[in-house]
Formats: sequence, C-alpha cells, structure tokens
Amino acid sequence: MEEVINTINSSQNSDDKMSNMLNKMAVTFLSQSQKSFESMMTEGVKLISDMLKIDRVSVWRNIKKPDDLHVSQIYRWDKLAGGTTSTTSILRDVTYKQLAPSWESILSSGNAINSLARQQLEPEASMLKSFGVISLFAAPIFINNDFWGFVLFEDREIERVFPEDLSETMRSAAFLCANTIIRADMERELKDAVTKITAASKAKSEFLSNMSHEMRTPMNAIINMTAIAKNSADVERKNYALEKITDASTHLLGVINDILDMSKIEANKFELVPVEFNFEKMLNRVINVINFRVEEKHQNFIIDIDKNIPRELIGDDQRISQIITNLLSNAVKFTPGNGYIYLEAKLTEEKNDICTIQVSVKDTGIGISRENQKHLFQSFRQAESSTARNYGGTGLGLSICKSFVEMMDGTIWIESEKGKGSIFTFTMKVKRPPKKTQRGDTKNKKLIDTQNESYNNFKGHKILLVEDMEINREIVLMLLESTQLEIDCAVNGIQAVDMFIDEPEKYEMIFMDIHMPGMDGYEATNQIRNYENFLNERNPARNADKHIPIIAMTANVFKEDIDNCLQAGMDDHLGKPLDYEIVLEKLHHYIN
Repeated sequence: MEEVINTINSSQNSDDKMSNMLNKMAVTFLSQSQKSFESMMTEGVKLISDMLKIDRVSVWRNIKKPDDLHVSQIYRWDKLAGGTTSTTSILRDVTYKQLAPSWESILSSGNAINSLARQQLEPEASMLKSFGVISLFAAPIFINNDFWGFVLFEDREIERVFPEDLSETMRSAAFLCANTIIRADMERELKDAVTKITAASKAKSEFLSNMSHEMRTPMNAIINMTAIAKNSADVERKNYALEKITDASTHLLGVINDILDMSKIEANKFELVPVEFNFEKMLNRVINVINFRVEEKHQNFIIDIDKNIPRELIGDDQRISQIITNLLSNAVKFTPGNGYIYLEAKLTEEKNDICTIQVSVKDTGIGISRENQKHLFQSFRQAESSTARNYGGTGLGLSICKSFVEMMDGTIWIESEKGKGSIFTFTMKVKRPPKKTQRGDTKNKKLIDTQNESYNNFKGHKILLVEDMEINREIVLMLLESTQLEIDCAVNGIQAVDMFIDEPEKYEMIFMDIHMPGMDGYEATNQIRNYENFLNERNPARNADKHIPIIAMTANVFKEDIDNCLQAGMDDHLGKPLDYEIVLEKLHHYIN
C-alpha cells in the first residue's frame, strides 16, 4: 500500500471544536438519565468517530493473575456494524505477551501508542493486520494510580498518525469511555448487592417467623400438657401428658441446637471433635431415635451397611449422627404412610488409613423440583415457603449438614424429582484407628462384662454435686435416685471448696456447674487442684497422681467450652440438658 500520512486539518482540530466534542461526550457518558449502558456508549463513541473519523473503538481491562498480566476486551464499537457490538471471543482473556508483547511496558509507563500498524514491531504488526487495522491510537487508563487497561482507537481505511496536540483530547475521550464502563459495573454490583441483601433480609425475616412458630408450638405443648398432668387424677392421662411433654421438649432442644450450631458456623468458630467410636453402634443410636417415628407412620425402613466399613473409626461421631439423623428425619417427615425409606452406607475408598464413607438416604416421598433444589443447602432457606407451614422445621438442618460434611472433607448432594422421592447422599473422610493388641481387647471385654453385672447400682459410692440452681439439683438427685448413689450438694464454688477441704477423701467424683455466683466452677476447680497438690507434697505416701475426677455439668456445649473446662483442670464434660445414659457412662468411667 502506498504510504500516505495524513494529518487532521488545523482548523478542523481547533481547541474550541475539541473542547465542544469533549463536553458533548461528558454530557452523554456522565448523564444520570435512564438510558441503557449500551445506548450511552453508542452515542458517546459515535461522537468520537464523527469528529475523528475513527472506524473502531474497543476498551480493554487488565486482569492480574499469578502467571502474568492478562487483558480482556470488554467493549467494542464498530462503525461498519452500526455501533456497539459483541466483543471478540479470542480477545476476552489473553496475556499481553500473546496480544502485543511490547504494549504492556509502554502503556503501563503511561505512554500512548500512536502509530501506523505496519510500523509496529512483530508480532504486533501481524496481529493488527489480521484484524484489518491500518492506524491506531492506544490510550492507557489509570485508576487510583493503578494501570487499569487501555482504550484502542482504530482506522481501517486511512493511514495516519494523530498530531501531538490531539494526544490529550484522545486520552480524555478514552478515560470517559472507560469511566462509563467502570460506573456501569459499580451500579450493576450495587444493584446485585442490594438484591442479595434484600433476599437475605427476607429469608431471615421468614426464618424468624418460622422460629417463632417452631419454638412457641412445643412451648405451648409443654406448658399446657404440664397443666393437664397436674390436674388429672388418671394415671394413663398423666403418662400421656408426660410423653407429649418429652416429645415437645426434645423438639425444642433440636431447634435450639440448630440455631446455636448455625451461629457458630457463620462465625467460623465451629470445630469438629474427633474421637474413636464404633460405627455400627453410632448408627444403631440414630436408628433407635428414628424408628419410633417410622413405626408411627407405618413406613418401611430398609438398612444396608457395607461390611467393609471398619468397626472402629476416628471422627466426630456426634456430628456424623446429627447429619444422618437430619436426613432420615426429613425422609420420614416428607414420606407418606406405608412409604419406603432406605439407609445405605458403604466404604468407597481407603488410603493410608483414611476411609471415605458414602451414606445415602433414599425415600419415596414428595420429592423436590429442580428449581427448589438450589435453595436446599442455604442458611435460613427451605425448598418452598409452604414447607414450614405444612411440615415445620427451621430451614437450617441441611445447611448445617453441608457445613459438617465439608469439615470432614466430603460433599453432599441431592437427586430428586417432584413427586418421585429423593436421594440425599454425602461422603466423609474418617480415620481407621491404630490396631489394638489382643491383651488390650481382652481387658476391655472383661471391663464391659463387669459393668453389665450391676450397671445401674452405685450403692456405697459418694459424689459431690455443685450447682447453684435448686431445680437443677433436684433433677440430678431424682435422675440418679434409682442408682443408690450418695450425693452431697454444694450451692456454689466456695461451699464446694470448703466441703472438699474438710473431707478430701470423702468423694469419688464431683459434678461441677460452671456459672455460679461468688465463685464459678473454673475457680473452684483450680482451688481444689491446688489443695490436692498441697496434700501430695505434705504426704509423700499419698499417691502423687491421685486427684478427684471433676466433671463439668453445664449448658455450654461448644468445643471451646469443653476445652476451657479441661484447661481449668476438669477431667470431662456433660452438657445440659442431661442424657441419663451418658451420665451413667461417666459414673462408670470415673468411679472405681
């Protein structure tokens, strides 16, 4: 092509005309009208094209990545195409080395590129030629002194270099283009954020409404069934009322636990507590809880457990049972009478004593549409707003399950169709414990045999109960009355320390509340341990390792609460409300 270098006529490029063009562009680009982003860009860029006879304008935004600085074409205007058009797909995410190796250093230094395409170095010249570019002006864009990207003005018919007096005008025009895109992005992000906040606020409002219903309903049953039991002389009627009180209390405790678990998860303060446990026994406990409701609805419950799953595992058995219980409870809830519920557990992989176990719960219930499945594992959400009204529930269970599963390096998913039942499946990683010697196994078997001879009888054994609330003292005394265990009571930490100092050999174990007036459980434990050390130093004949087991008995049940108790010198932890079977386990473990 014959070289022709044209310059723009000086009269045509007067300061007044350039200033007028920029003013019009500013009005167009910065307008607060309801015009669409595309309309503003098309009108503004057309002003540039008309004034400077430009054929194509594109805006490029930098993308910082570990390997290199990338750039993407995010806007494209083409006179031949009639205005704003789609960006070129192959130019949406490329490195500067792939696009034009020399441009990164030039533009990032704040310099514009004002050149004929054929005068560019290779491979830039070939790249420009492939897109039909004859002349170009690339203006760098800086936002808060950071190299944001550039705007590229292209000629496909005229070979020219823009005179120096137009450089600032071109740069200003480029900045207006980029600024319009940045502003549009910010407005879109703001709208998205407002939409998300509004949706979250609505979800939490619905959640609080559901919580009010979920908590008031069992409270209503507890209060009124208590009144019925008190006023009834008929034993069967009293027992019926007490059963309903038990059911309502269990439900209310589940609601409270869900709320506390979710608050911990959202604050990133929830930690798993791995222990060695028997997988089969854990499943049996879950099944025993579920069976009652299955029998009530006359459902068919089928269980298939892989024999390859190790008998003993190391993991957080409480959270695993919580996940399975939640999935089974939902299956029972949403499956009609005479329907089928399947529980399957299988070992899918074992590597370096790390076992991957997959658990599935399948039902023939109401099913869930594909549209509603995406909400299932979100906090404060249920598949449909009518679910809470028709079936109850907090809308937190599956979200909590998902968090627990992910903490165990697993995943959880659903397969379901409306009206065709559901399959909830999750995987988890747990450890196989080190192999035990035969001698150790024999000892354990003998210990269990001994315990089974008189499991509920502690006649002749004495413990100290430290609890400031009278109703809680009464509960423990009545709960353990049948064991014939001798229990002395202290109403605060000060009294507990005095009673121990008076007779340090009297008690075989202490149940210690944490929050008490005068002296809390932590300080009381500290003083008891200090006195034990004093006794051991004064009397070398006394077993130096001898100390009285102190078991925290508190409603503070999170991992950090348990850790705080152990760090204070306590031996173990019992959560309120008390589980009678667990209390018996602690007694057997610590009382010789």
